[in-house]
Amino acid sequence: MARNIQHSITPWDSKLKPVTDAYGNPIPNPYDLGNVFVEGCGVGFHNQCYASESIDFGVSFTAMHWLSAFPSSLRGKDMMHAARCEDTPVPEKEQAARDWKNILKARARELVPGGRFVYVNFCKDCNGYFLGQTDIGVSMWDSFQEAWDQLKEQGLIDEDERLGVSCPNY
Repeated sequence: MARNIQHSITPWDSKLKPVTDAYGNPIPNPYDLGNVFVEGCGVGFHNQCYASESIDFGVSFTAMHWLSAFPSSLRGKDMMHAARCEDTPVPEKEQAARDWKNILKARARELVPGGRFVYVNFCKDCNGYFLGQTDIGVSMWDSFQEAWDQLKEQGLIDEDERLGVSCPNY
């Protein structure tokens, strides 16, 4: 059974995409492939999402960086994302470790004996590159920072609100 577990800040906010093959060609009706079942899950992945021993093969791309709780250690600082900090914020790191343990336990309960789980996630490389922050193109994080700075300059938010913005991921 193929299942699509998507993390969503707002329930069912158009996260589920049309099904395609490995080359990006649309598959109008996946059921025509035979013995393929597609399902979306509208709950978070930090807990068990499916019945125990019900998944043969699980795949997750770019989801596990979201934290289940928000340590808020960046509140009052100019950094919105832990990866931009010179020294890794310990509370975010500890929350990520707890989440990772819970996520793996939940997926292990869902997998049938002999089942497999493939996980691909964002990371920070040896050059300091990470999601939205490379030397190619515009930095997503610089754009966020500039937008919040402009809101403050325009008097739409105050300094506490500007410094209160950070993303709950690691």
